[in-house]
Amino acid sequence: MNITGKKIVKLIVAVSVGVWIFSYFVYYDFETSCFIKLKPGLMSFVEFNHSNIKEGLQALKYGTPDVYAGVCSNIDTIESDYGCGGWQGGCHYGEEGRITLSTTHSEFVGWTAAIIGHEYCHDLQLREGRSFSEEECYSFDSQILQTIVGVYPN
Repeated sequence: MNITGKKIVKLIVAVSVGVWIFSYFVYYDFETSCFIKLKPGLMSFVEFNHSNIKEGLQALKYGTPDVYAGVCSNIDTIESDYGCGGWQGGCHYGEEGRITLSTTHSEFVGWTAAIIGHEYCHDLQLREGRSFSEEECYSFDSQILQTIVGVYPN
């Protein structure tokens, strides 16, 4: 088999694009087998930063491991988009396993972690057949934020 320079360049480009797609559109924690798709939304030009979501998930992992395990078990897609939560918030549109965040553009990682937790709380309510309670989920995210600030001060 004759390997030419063009084939090597094509292979390098294909691998590079594959690595970029995986790193931008997927959160995967090999240690815990946590796999979450990261999807840019329709208004993603204002939320073009999935690294903040990944850092928020890492803050949950080390700050609130039980919440992190629950997020990893129940949430399969996080969409970054301006949504019903407005800027610096999030949404749960009633679809199990899917949440939307609008906190991804250079926000405090602890806040992003708390919003992930808040929307996960709504996902649990949906799965359990209960009505959405903002009061319950605000309490939930408040506890996360208080813990994260103590553990993950950046």
